[in-house]
Amino acid sequence: MSSADKFREMAAGYVDNELTPEEREEFETMMEEHPELRADVTAFEKINNLTSQVRFEELPDPLWEAYGASWYRKAESALGWILLSLGAVITILFGGFAMWSDFFRDPSVPLLGRVGAGAAMGGSVIILVSKLRETFFMRKRDRYRKVMK
Repeated sequence: MSSADKFREMAAGYVDNELTPEEREEFETMMEEHPELRADVTAFEKINNLTSQVRFEELPDPLWEAYGASWYRKAESALGWILLSLGAVITILFGGFAMWSDFFRDPSVPLLGRVGAGAAMGGSVIILVSKLRETFFMRKRDRYRKVMK
């Protein structure tokens, strides 16, 4: 790290009051030795003051309600979940097949045994992904989450 990069990093930490006492003392010594660096610190302080004054405007409730009820948001969310679930199923099945490839390719294992094992593996993966998705979905919508049991 160059000395200029170190100075910028320390200057930001100095302005945000994130330096340890030793680093703060080192930085103040550095500024005493190089007074021109004080202008950079002043610029960082101005930026810090400006950004601390920025406030985001809250959207009115009717806009949030309209967004929540929109068919596009629902379709987008549903498609996202479908693709995520499908991707997880394919990835896990591929990994399972790679692990058991010798079993599935072995001609001494009857075809019915290979098909049965593949179906069991596929069903297990689909149930696992479905249960994970359901758990995630229910956790967000649990009305009694904050009720003490």
